[in-house]
Amino acid sequence: GLDREDMNISITETTMLLAIAVRNGYVPSTVSEAVYTIGGKDIADAFTVENGVLVQYCGVRRQLTVPEAIDGEQITAIGAEAFKGNHFTEQVILPDTVTVIGDRAFSGCALLHAVHAAGVTAIGEEAFSCCALLESVTTASVLETVGAEAFAGCVSLTALDLTGITNIPEGVCKSCGALQTVYAPDARTLGDSAFLNCAALTALTCRWTAVTAIGNSAMSGCSAWAGNLRLDALETLGEGAFS
Repeated sequence: GLDREDMNISITETTMLLAIAVRNGYVPSTVSEAVYTIGGKDIADAFTVENGVLVQYCGVRRQLTVPEAIDGEQITAIGAEAFKGNHFTEQVILPDTVTVIGDRAFSGCALLHAVHAAGVTAIGEEAFSCCALLESVTTASVLETVGAEAFAGCVSLTALDLTGITNIPEGVCKSCGALQTVYAPDARTLGDSAFLNCAALTALTCRWTAVTAIGNSAMSGCSAWAGNLRLDALETLGEGAFS
């Protein structure tokens, strides 16, 4: 065991503690992590930037505003897995200079509930997947690309704007159980499992008369859906598309 003298802790601007609790002398122990900040300051060198791409954030801020420039470099993109697995940050505001969010950039961010990214036109694969508390994502008024499973497993997300996307990607909102409305006026195809198990989905706004393909299980499990559709241009209907 540790004597009291061995437990002195030096407090800096940000101190991270790893503690192991042992009961009755011995039990399989679980490591718990706690972070304390002084004056709202982040840890030193929280951002890693390469050629204008924010490739990693290892800080602890709950409310994070990413600056337009870091160490003299203008930030234009959030790199793949830059925030993946972060369990401190709840809200992120990106500068308008950022136009791209990379693959799995925010995947598995346990406490993330809002992202404001007004300049973003491209979202990578699984960019926000499994962000269980994510409620809103604000992007540019017209998107250019969205990757497969970009929002899969975002069980708190209630609305999504996919304006500009003609091919709704595979599994984009798979298992988003709270999702109620999707605005996709430019959609012409729906990928496999695009809205699989979106049980609360009641409104998918698009030009259904112009849709040419609906993939396998695209809207399977959408139990609240009661759309009356005219599919005049439909060429391909996948297995179990509306089951």
